[in-house]
Amino acid sequence: MRCNLNIYLPVALLGATAPLCFAQSEQPHPTEPPAPSASSQDPAHAAPQSNTSELPDLDDGWRFKLAPYLWIPAQDGDITVRGNSAPVDLSVADTFDTVTDNFNFGLTLRGEATRKEWSILADIMYLSLEVDDIPLPSGPASVRQDQGIFEFAAAYEVSNGSSSNESGEFPKFRFAPLAGVRIHYLSLELEPSGAAEVSRDKAWVDAFVGFRTSVSFTDSFSVFARADVGAGGSDFTWNALAGLEYRFNSWGSLLAGYRGLDIDYSDGSGADAFSYDMLLHGPFIAITVRF
Repeated sequence: MRCNLNIYLPVALLGATAPLCFAQSEQPHPTEPPAPSASSQDPAHAAPQSNTSELPDLDDGWRFKLAPYLWIPAQDGDITVRGNSAPVDLSVADTFDTVTDNFNFGLTLRGEATRKEWSILADIMYLSLEVDDIPLPSGPASVRQDQGIFEFAAAYEVSNGSSSNESGEFPKFRFAPLAGVRIHYLSLELEPSGAAEVSRDKAWVDAFVGFRTSVSFTDSFSVFARADVGAGGSDFTWNALAGLEYRFNSWGSLLAGYRGLDIDYSDGSGADAFSYDMLLHGPFIAITVRF
């Protein structure tokens, strides 16, 4: 399983690896006569021979990944709460300042379990931010946004360069279609200057389809990408990312790249209108742990 953890504050990851122990047969002292071979012993007292073909095939088992990461996105779009609309235009630096100055809570956890060609994916993200002095026609206003995105998907690998390329030559290519659902929760509070606060909570579900791919140039270095599109509760949504991975040992990797997530949701009309039309995009860094 692959797991990914994303938090808007620095995260310290402690990884522990179990020591590999093995038994080594003791060699006879040079001055001692060699021990009789199993073939020269009485068959009734001969040591049983191990049958390696009966050992379990570890390649058929489950593999897991965990990846804490940091994502600071720019935000471009509009929000409407009970007929009151406000534009949002924040750069990566603006979002960073907003997070540090008005941070409430942020957490993202990504996980993956893989067995043979199949993978099960999960991503849990929650973010709470507050932005002051957004300009409105009636005057400045403050906006608080609490957003949760919970993703569950499955992928099937149709091209695996690491198994088909038995000679170990590079590059190695992987490709896997994927499909799943993305559950959204959004709470918006809009407080215009000198006016009463308006707020609204919404939850909806989108289905999506897409793919992920990677190209390994060495045992340590590779590039990767993922993209998907969906709809359902949203009028339309898309998600895409691309980056580089450096594998520093058998259990850990460093990743860096860029991600975009666009959501276009609307519900109601007039004084009861609610909409969230937003593009989140920005750089990310991550640590992946395999076990």
